[in-house]
Amino acid sequence: MTIAIIDGRGSKPVIIGAGADVAGTLVLQAESAADAAASSAAEAADLLADATLTNAKVKASFDTIITTAVDRPAAGNYNTGNSTNLAIAVMGGEDVPADTPLATLLVPFTFTSSAATKIIVKRSSRLSTDAWLNSQPGNAGDTVIDTREFTLADVGLVSGVGGVATIPLGGQTAPDGTLLIFDVVAVNNSDVPQYNNLSHGPVSGATQQYQYGWYRFEGQAAGFWEAIPIIAIRPAFAVTTELFDTGAGAVKADPFRSASVDVALVGNNLTVSGKLFANGNEVAVSDTVTFTAAAAGKEWAFGVYADRLTGAISTEATEQRDEELDAIEYLPATPAGKILLARALVRDSGAVGAVNCAQFRGLIKIGQEGNMARHVERNRGLLRPVIGKAMRGDAINWGGYGDSITALQTGAPSDSAVRYAANGEWRDRRSVYFSAYPSDTLALLPLFDFGDGSGQVHTKIGWNWSIKAALDAIAGADVVDYLNYGIGGTTSANSDNNGLWPARIAVPLAASLDAVVIAFGMNERGSTSTYANIVNMAGQFQAEGAIPIVMGCPRPHADESVSNWRYTCDALEAAAMDSGAAFISTTAIADDRNLGAMGMPAEALCSTNIGAGGNHPGIFELQQYGRAAVEQLGLA
Repeated sequence: MTIAIIDGRGSKPVIIGAGADVAGTLVLQAESAADAAASSAAEAADLLADATLTNAKVKASFDTIITTAVDRPAAGNYNTGNSTNLAIAVMGGEDVPADTPLATLLVPFTFTSSAATKIIVKRSSRLSTDAWLNSQPGNAGDTVIDTREFTLADVGLVSGVGGVATIPLGGQTAPDGTLLIFDVVAVNNSDVPQYNNLSHGPVSGATQQYQYGWYRFEGQAAGFWEAIPIIAIRPAFAVTTELFDTGAGAVKADPFRSASVDVALVGNNLTVSGKLFANGNEVAVSDTVTFTAAAAGKEWAFGVYADRLTGAISTEATEQRDEELDAIEYLPATPAGKILLARALVRDSGAVGAVNCAQFRGLIKIGQEGNMARHVERNRGLLRPVIGKAMRGDAINWGGYGDSITALQTGAPSDSAVRYAANGEWRDRRSVYFSAYPSDTLALLPLFDFGDGSGQVHTKIGWNWSIKAALDAIAGADVVDYLNYGIGGTTSANSDNNGLWPARIAVPLAASLDAVVIAFGMNERGSTSTYANIVNMAGQFQAEGAIPIVMGCPRPHADESVSNWRYTCDALEAAAMDSGAAFISTTAIADDRNLGAMGMPAEALCSTNIGAGGNHPGIFELQQYGRAAVEQLGLA
């Protein structure tokens, strides 16, 4: 944006926005001459250092940018004089993205007379040519768009006092290669221009910066403009903005789209350092946030964010919840205009863990997109018959076969025939599995009546319910009949009640399932028999025409062995690959290097039964595993 400010104290204008592609409305509000003279040179130097305008590409929004003048030596001031008009020009495709709607124009006025009653804005445009910068407003090649009048009150000014005029532009756009020119003047009731003064001054020895503009001085006839040649001026202004203030960092217009940062937690201090990215540009970011310990016996979770416009780092905390229980269920959604960088869990003793969330787009780690795409392609190929049924709207029989995380049970019936049969009033219940949760957290789970006579007591949480919802969405109808065969406390072993026990597995084998999710492992972490058991199990389902999907083991609480968990996850993946089964990786979102996808440290996981195994994922975790299942199976 080209902004020519008409100097009230001399015969030359100051050009603000020098060396910059200024996208939007740059608001320049100068101090009075007296204020400027009273300011210290040291303060001026500090503000100039913070501005970081030297050789910078300064980009700004259209609505809320306000700048403040800094002091300059009296000897550097221009001689006193009066001016009337100022001209502001914007080039579409350079100063602002082509066809971007312009909301407001903010212009500073310091009146020398109290006679001003209104602001007149003449809008015109011209095409970019070799001489486009050398012609004053009103040139023969200009096309007048309109001339609009505003009372001072309309634009937020007071006669004789001045301030920043907020002039609405009504969404006007700047086409590519077109220069929009705004000729702005304050007049009295007889349309006589009223003079305004703006303090400014050059800074010697500063890097030269360049801009064009136009000006008209006292005594010059209306319509007479002098083109300002290229001049070397360092505007003595420090820029701060409501939306773009980055302190000593560079100011950007394009929103930051992603981040690559390192996260280090030391005590209650979390240091975030790395880069923010916007349309091929990158800006360094480094900041340390300090977490406040929770009250005695409490914990809370913190989100750490970067502002997409300014890069500023901020935090947001959940409400405080009972320690080692359900803070994970109250994670705030990432605020609009923010990038989630990290989350931390903080207890009364201080921060206990943090995870880097910036490494992920959704649940996929940046840099692993290719590997995940191949994984999804394999799974989707295996599930093609089921996906085809969904696309045709055909009925699908879907089975879940596993332990308590599949069952979500209140307690298994003593009658084995009832225990091995699908569904039933005792499965998909919150009353026991989530019994440690307080009532307000339990209320987060909606209840349903499954028609089994038990009433509205069932839940629809877990990966199988997520998969059913995805397939139903593909079909555009309720086509999936989900059959839950889970039994709590069981393993994949061939022993009473467990996965390979003939009496138990015979029931789902005879159910004409289209597909079945095999989900054992939590109760056998570290077992050397898991691989062989799962290969055996997958083969039996394949023999009956069911497509087996092996679910990785959810991660237990941090108090439990992570090495045993990893061993079992590796065994489950190997069994799926070797048996030709589909596979859903849980390490992809829950291993140490990937916990940013889960969004919380291991100290927050499986708190539903902490102290009694620490192996029951909570509501949020089950939702995340459900998302992973849908995405990895290619159903998203």
